[in-house]
Amino acid sequence: MAIVLAVDLRGGDHGPKPIVEGIKRFLSETDDVEVLAYGLKGDAPYAEGVHRLFFRECSEEITANEKPTMAVRTKKNSTLVKAVEAVKAGEAYGVVSPGSTGAVLTAGYLLLGRIKGVKRPMLAVPMPTLTGEPFVFGDLGANADVRADFFPGFAILGRVYYEAMLSKENPSVYLLNIGEEEEKGKQVVKEARELLESYDWFGGYVEPHQVWEGGYEVVITDGFSGNVFLKTAEGVSHLVTGVLKEEIIKGGFLTKLGAFLLKGVLGKMKTRFDYKTYGGAPFLGVKGLVMKMHGRSDEVAVYSAMKVMYRLAKADIVGRIEEKIASGGE
Repeated sequence: MAIVLAVDLRGGDHGPKPIVEGIKRFLSETDDVEVLAYGLKGDAPYAEGVHRLFFRECSEEITANEKPTMAVRTKKNSTLVKAVEAVKAGEAYGVVSPGSTGAVLTAGYLLLGRIKGVKRPMLAVPMPTLTGEPFVFGDLGANADVRADFFPGFAILGRVYYEAMLSKENPSVYLLNIGEEEEKGKQVVKEARELLESYDWFGGYVEPHQVWEGGYEVVITDGFSGNVFLKTAEGVSHLVTGVLKEEIIKGGFLTKLGAFLLKGVLGKMKTRFDYKTYGGAPFLGVKGLVMKMHGRSDEVAVYSAMKVMYRLAKADIVGRIEEKIASGGE
């Protein structure tokens, strides 16, 4: 039986064309997937003639400058709402969208609802390390204001995602903090640690600079700190790449020769830190698979996002989360 995935063609920086191209590339490598593509009338030609891609015409689009809750509630025939409703109706296992984070999360939350026992869903994504073994990091921004009792749920969601995405069992969970000592950190973090210590898989605090070294399978924090962490990492990565390019351009013959000889290594380094490697972040804890792609996603990023969606659907990540939450995380 085919796995059905829904895609919102609208909301991205580059329009529907690169999204469809990414879907086409993904479908060319699979034979057990069908894709429902939700777009405006003018988007239909992009999807014509693509085997196992079915275009669904909508009359509205939710833009980045709209208030998410109002837009989701009033634009019933928007590409995003219709794509999420396909998941709610059981027509598709999951949905991916390049739309605004607020709109995608709101649509997932309002239209699908939370899995029973999940106090707050979270956004998560694998992050690179020096060892080459990624760690799962969340929350990336779904919950700026948190309570201590949200964190056990974040930990369970992160563990299930790690197991489904990276095919490794029983990962440890660490709580991001400004120090490893028990007395350090804000009060909500200290209270969260006390709740997490009852689980065998909790490894304690970890500092931001330590996570890049590897060995920390799942790292959790509140959405505000997580979003700042992620954007800072992206900025530093961009800075390092930019400075390296600038120095190569300014350098002499030996510098350029060295850069040429290291071209393969530099390419692998860029891939490891590129958001396109995974394509998007799933909104874990709602009754369906909802993934947010980067707004500037190109064909490669969309292709990667579809591969992640496919992997998570094959693993039935929603069912896994329901089981783990029901069992108390054990």
